[in-house]
Parts: sequence; structure tokens; C-alpha cells
Amino acid sequence: MIERNFCDFTTIRSSVESEPKEAKFLEINEYTSLIECVGQNIRYHSYVIIYLIAGTDIHFAEALGLTWNDISSENKIIDVNKIYNYNTTFDFAPTKNTSSVHKIPIYDHTVKLMKDYKEKCWIENNQNRVYASD
Repeated sequence: MIERNFCDFTTIRSSVESEPKEAKFLEINEYTSLIECVGQNIRYHSYVIIYLIAGTDIHFAEALGLTWNDISSENKIIDVNKIYNYNTTFDFAPTKNTSSVHKIPIYDHTVKLMKDYKEKCWIENNQNRVYASD
């Protein structure tokens, strides 16, 4: 039986330098260009999810968990109340905690974009998910 942790006081070093933290994020002009591009053109399924995530700060799993019942065009609100587990169960799951359940106000342009997306690009599915590929 090993009685002490022989890894105590060790340091892991790599010969590969890590990227600077700044390289992991978009510059403001890159972010603006991305929003403009995806917000004006919904010909790709991914454009709408990128626009929604960038414009509302919703998490990816929360966006995948949205159903059309969670989006109120009249009140301009998205109700985030679940996630979609895309790693293991491929089904809805509760959010990590109760504070993750929240309502997000959306702009008129987002409402229009979502309506256009539903009419032109949405893939109908048995769970009524906004973003699904089945």
C-alpha cells in the first residue's frame, strides 16, 4: 500500500506553449461581423443558433433544449427551462441548478429571424425542438 502521495510538490511542464488567452475570444470587430452575417442570412441551420447564442448569452445546451413552446413571439421572451444532453442521453435534462432557469428578453429582429427560420429552415421533429437534426 502506498502511504504517501508521490505526486506532491510536482509540476507538470509542457514543451508546447499554450495559446494566449486573448486568442480564445473574438475581437469586437470579429464579433460584430459574425452577428451581422448570421443575423441577415438564415440559409444555414447553424446561423440561427449562433445568432441566438451570441445575442442572448444562452448556453449551447440550453439553446439545443429550446422547443417552440419556450419562445413567445408576442411577449418577446425565451423561457430557458431545460437543456438538451447531446453527449450521452440525447434527450432533455434539467438545468444544472434552479438559478439557470430564466427568461430572456429578445429583440424584434430576433423574433423575425426565428419566425423566418421556422418557415424556411426548421427541421420538424417529434420533440418540437427548435434546433434538431433528426
